[in-house]
Parts: sequence; C-alpha cells; structure tokens
Amino acid sequence: MILKIFIIGPGGILCYSKNFFEQIEIDEGIISGFLTAISDFAREIKGGEIKALIFRNFKFIYSYSTEYNCIFVITINKDDLEEEARVKVEMMKNEFIKTYKPYLEHWTGNVSVFRNFDTFIEENIFIPPKILLVGEKGVGKTTIMDLFPGETIIELDDNLVETIQKPFEFVDFKEIKECIIRENWELTDAL
Repeated sequence: MILKIFIIGPGGILCYSKNFFEQIEIDEGIISGFLTAISDFAREIKGGEIKALIFRNFKFIYSYSTEYNCIFVITINKDDLEEEARVKVEMMKNEFIKTYKPYLEHWTGNVSVFRNFDTFIEENIFIPPKILLVGEKGVGKTTIMDLFPGETIIELDDNLVETIQKPFEFVDFKEIKECIIRENWELTDAL
C-alpha cells in the first residue's frame, strides 16, 4: 500500500507530496532533503542511482528524470511488492513531466503550480487497501461481501480459480477513500 509520495525538483526543493494515511507529523522538507542528499551521495561515490531505500517498516522507491533534475519517490510498506510500486512511480513521473514540462523547462522554484496534481495521484496512483475473506466453503464469506455496497466482480485465473472482488468507497474517512474486499476459494485449501 502506498503511504506517501514525494516529487523533488532541482536543488532538492519539494515540489509535491501526498500523504495517504495519517501518520506522525514530520517535516517534509527534512525528508526531501534527506532523499536528495542520499541520492547525491550515491552519484558522488559512483554508485549510480538509488533504486530503493529499505527501512524496518517501509521502503522508498525511487525514479529519476535526469533531463529535468527531478526525483520521484513512493513510500510503501516494507512487505509490499516493489514491482507494483515501481510501475506506479514510473507512471507518476511520466504524467508529471508531461503535465508540467513548461514549468520544469523554465524552473523558477514556484511549487504552487503543482498543487493540482492531486487529481491524477488519487485516480491513478493510490492503491486501495485490500481485505481478504478466508474460510471454509459455506461459512458466510459471500454473505459478508453482500453487506457492502458496490458491484461484485468475479474473475477466473488461468487455473479456473474463482476470485470474487468488490471495491467500495468510504464516505466519512479522511484519508482512505476506497477499499477492495476479496474472496478466494483456493486460499482456504492452502491454509
């Protein structure tokens, strides 16, 4: 699950950040300075670009635009798949450059122009939390799913294993706007 996003411009200036879940308040300027400094350090010692920084509880996944001297970072939980986040960080980088290319080409340090990037991030980058219902056949997993609003989606994989999924939106939560509930018949056999 993506926790936080940072887009750092030339000179280590934080252009854009998005926090998906309330956490302890931290100074984003310090974090962007750290992410920039560690990246500059890696290049200085000829280590190349940093692809990821892994901490005990989370990972920073990096991508770069050398043309515009920008760093794009997605923070994920330590157990999340890095490949999924890497696809998202590349998508974010490409859209940011496409949308703000004139501002990046004539960089003035004005970061207020990037505020409207929220719409793209919320619609394309955020990965909603998933709840997995597991249990023996006939114990009520489908009944529980039916209690939630939204359209039920049934998928079959290559082995004809059925996965039932229902995305639904939260109305009264500040940070979480969507969640996905999944029911998978095969998982109970594996447990």
